[in-house]
Amino acid sequence: MEHPACILEDLKQFVVNDAPPTVYYLPDFISEDEESYLQQQVYKSPKTKWTQLSGRRLQNWGGLPHPKGMLAEKMPDWLHTYCGKISSLGAFSGKTANHVLVNEYKAGEGIMPHEDGPLYHPTVTTISLGSHTLLDFYAPVSIREGDAPQTEENRFLLSLLVKPRSLLILQDEMYQRLLHGIQPRAQDALTDKVANLSAAGASPGETLTRGTRVSLTEKTMEPQTKRWKGSACDADSWVAFPVLSDQQSQDVELVEAFAAPIVDKKETSRLLRELNAVRPLNGLQHVKRVRAVRGSGGPHPLEVLVCLVSDAPDLKVVSIDDLLPPDGVQRDGLGEPFVVKVPARPPLTRPQFELASKHWPTSFHEDKQVTVALRGELFGPLRKARMSAYMAAALTAAETGAALGMEAVG
Repeated sequence: MEHPACILEDLKQFVVNDAPPTVYYLPDFISEDEESYLQQQVYKSPKTKWTQLSGRRLQNWGGLPHPKGMLAEKMPDWLHTYCGKISSLGAFSGKTANHVLVNEYKAGEGIMPHEDGPLYHPTVTTISLGSHTLLDFYAPVSIREGDAPQTEENRFLLSLLVKPRSLLILQDEMYQRLLHGIQPRAQDALTDKVANLSAAGASPGETLTRGTRVSLTEKTMEPQTKRWKGSACDADSWVAFPVLSDQQSQDVELVEAFAAPIVDKKETSRLLRELNAVRPLNGLQHVKRVRAVRGSGGPHPLEVLVCLVSDAPDLKVVSIDDLLPPDGVQRDGLGEPFVVKVPARPPLTRPQFELASKHWPTSFHEDKQVTVALRGELFGPLRKARMSAYMAAALTAAETGAALGMEAVG
């Protein structure tokens, strides 16, 4: 694989030295007028260009990425201008960015840690509009035998603060090996884990409130003329994704509950038995009553759900004695309560389960067919080829009808 860039000398002053190779952060890459212009163009786009995903929505410009080469489409002039401006910095080894994803994140929305895959030139660039965000980076999950369980928390490495009108360029290890994601929250507390605080004009201890952010993520890959041998209706050129019910596609709803530390692990069975008798979690059978504390070096190994906040007395300061009846539960082994958020409904899909489990351990009865469908693997090659033939026949019929002066219905 070729080296990702022949960066111009002028750009090297923007390298983020406190991050792994290689990150460039350019504050105020565009003006406020340019930002306003780009936002207007994004929201003037046809509604059909938007695809709604869990936690964000996006527009795809430039074509359909595919292992055999991109099915290229004409890039609109308002995006082509900025693809050229970024490419002139040398970010794509003399090539011009030919694919743009426009993502809209409202306050509180994000995207799980992921990698973009091998289809693209190993560089990604992003212009941010409207609001800041924190882009978090994680080590990939190790698959070596004997490794301790790995969580998103203990794989976290660093964050980058991207402010409105900035340009972020990621190459080398930062793009090819590490995973990146955005936590779904409305505010960001800045710490020394943010590698570009100084370049972004920020300081540790600040808390920034998110608004609606639009990102323009520019990449480049080989167009169909070089690598694509099939047709637009080739079975390999498209993926069938399911249309989910409202319950399957909605965000995870959370409710507040009181939890308490189990300071004596030997008392766990008794506490569970007594709490289930006097404080049953009605309607929350999918929520596990006890969770292990991450990083077992803490003062207590386990935490237990006591009751929902809505079922507790309305007091400014709540003690464990306030939450439990005088008889029925021995307080030995229990610490003082604190508030947590737990999923209000059982998860129906794996993405819902993974999001719910970030808040509190949750049971999940997986529908394998839905999981396979969400991966785009519900139909095999033969069935997809048959479906492609039906679509081609429908297009031919429509063209024939139009030639005869017939009007489309539906």
